[in-house]
Amino acid sequence: MQADSWARVEGWWAGLFGCSEAQLWQGLSVTEHAGLTGYEGIFVAHRSTGCHVSLPTWVDARTRESLSQQGISHITDPAFWMQLPKTAALSVIGPSVHSYTDRTSWTAPTSSAAGTAIEVSSDQLEGLRSAMDPAEWDEGGFTDGASRFFALRVAGQVVAAANLTEFLDGPADIGVVVHPDLRGRGVGIAVAAAATSYALEEVGVARWRARVTNARSRAMAAALGFEDYCHQMAIRS
Repeated sequence: MQADSWARVEGWWAGLFGCSEAQLWQGLSVTEHAGLTGYEGIFVAHRSTGCHVSLPTWVDARTRESLSQQGISHITDPAFWMQLPKTAALSVIGPSVHSYTDRTSWTAPTSSAAGTAIEVSSDQLEGLRSAMDPAEWDEGGFTDGASRFFALRVAGQVVAAANLTEFLDGPADIGVVVHPDLRGRGVGIAVAAAATSYALEEVGVARWRARVTNARSRAMAAALGFEDYCHQMAIRS
């Protein structure tokens, strides 16, 4: 991506953690929520040798101090949080990779044999939603206040969908789901490309989040020119 695109991304992360861009990803930072005010979970993000832990108010000062004394390798290990008495009863969501693209790194796919995705309304996705595992639907961002939806139909049925939720100053955060019976057939990248194209026109930068274990999603992101930036976990009920 271009330098100004990365500057926008880093500015967003600095705002999330309440630090300057010069302090971003410098060692271990453990603070109460700044940009995440009202979020009841613990948010952990790391890149290279830097790690930020953003805490809700229910985490007491003693625990906060203990966390600040940990090594980054411990803080970024899901097992650490599952064994910590304060968080053992919570769920560890992730780790996930945050990746980004702009108009210079975006790689539009060649014509898809699966067809062309189009923008649709959310009610047109009900058939696909009913075929999905609810956890996958949720992970795809379809319950996070998405504002734009894109779908690919085969024989009149929606077999893949993408959505856009808010990032930076518009719809630029991409989520994708594919019907369980049609995975690995190239239908996901068609809807992902449609959503990415829209985000780049509206915002100039698009974000893709995927669990590190989701090989198909990670492969789609790479094929579309998304560049990995950081890893993130959430620890919450």
